[in-house]
Amino acid sequence: MSRTCPLCGKTKPEEALFCDDCSRRIRADYEVGLPANAPAKTEVAKTFEEIKTGHEGANVPDSGVPPVIQPRRKKRAKTPLIILVVILLLAGAFLVYNETIRKGNLERSGWETALKLNSTGGYIAYMEAFPDGAHFDEAQAGLLRLKSEEAAAWGEMKASGNTAELRDILSRHPESPYAPLI
Repeated sequence: MSRTCPLCGKTKPEEALFCDDCSRRIRADYEVGLPANAPAKTEVAKTFEEIKTGHEGANVPDSGVPPVIQPRRKKRAKTPLIILVVILLLAGAFLVYNETIRKGNLERSGWETALKLNSTGGYIAYMEAFPDGAHFDEAQAGLLRLKSEEAAAWGEMKASGNTAELRDILSRHPESPYAPLI
C-alpha cells in the first residue's frame, strides 16, 4: 500500500486509506465511517482505484487533480407522504360514511320516532328535519289523517255534551287547537 493519500497526495499512515485531513472531511461531509486499519485492498480502495485508473484497470494518466467524489444522497423517508395519503383516505371514507350511512340512520330513526309518537308534533318534527326524506309523503298523509280524525271527533263532541268523551279527545289529541274550546 502506498504512503500517499489518494485524494490529496499528502503522506498518510501505511495502514490508513486516507490522510487524517481527508478522513475527517469524508466523515463530516459524507457521514461515512472509515475503518481505522484497512486490509491491503478494501472495497473502497478498489473502487477509488477504478475511478482513478478508469474502468477495468485501463490506465488513465494522473492529472494531479484528485477526482471529485459526489456525496450520496440520503434516502428520504416516505413516511410523511404515506401518512398524508392515509389521512386523506380516512377523511374521504368519513365523508362517504356521513353522507350515506349516518344520514340514512338518522332519517330512519326520526321516522321510527314519528311513528311511535303518532302525533301531529311527531310528524311535523320529521317533516321539518327531513324535507327530502324517504317518508315525507307518508308523514304528510299521517298528519292529514290525524287532523281529519281530530276535526271529526270535535264535530261529534260539539253535538254531544258528554264530558267523558271530551276528556278522551284531550287525551288522544293533547296538542289540538280545539283544546281551549273543550
